[in-house]
Amino acid sequence: MTRPDKYHHSEERDELDELYRLIAVLNVRLSTIEDRLESRQWAGPWQEPEWINGYAQIIPPYEPFTFRVYTSRFPEFKGHIEVSGATSGDPAFVLPTEDEVDGIAVILPHDMFDHIIITEDGGTTFIHALVKIDSTTNEFSLTWPAS
Repeated sequence: MTRPDKYHHSEERDELDELYRLIAVLNVRLSTIEDRLESRQWAGPWQEPEWINGYAQIIPPYEPFTFRVYTSRFPEFKGHIEVSGATSGDPAFVLPTEDEVDGIAVILPHDMFDHIIITEDGGTTFIHALVKIDSTTNEFSLTWPAS
């Protein structure tokens, strides 16, 4: 059995140091991911909005539109909206601006954009609409057709 020379030993140490560095980087990334997941825990239940400007809840059997607010103060949406009585571009409802939802208000650092499925005819046909949430007023507005 031969004794490894200094150079060979140095290469092994460098490889080991590189592995420890990678483990440290992965631990930091894992902690960041865990923090992000933890901050996405929702504080409140799914809720129906108070509709304005002619917007309405879709009728069964389709999934009604609801929202909830994460502890990170960002909203999440699901379902569909009936827009036959509304005008494209008008606000559909206002998200909570004070601590109205289990102690959590929606606070956005900038306007938020998303998309959702809407119907203009009670659920016979569906189209995409652009969602805009104004960060100063928390108005949830829809523009259709989305392009």
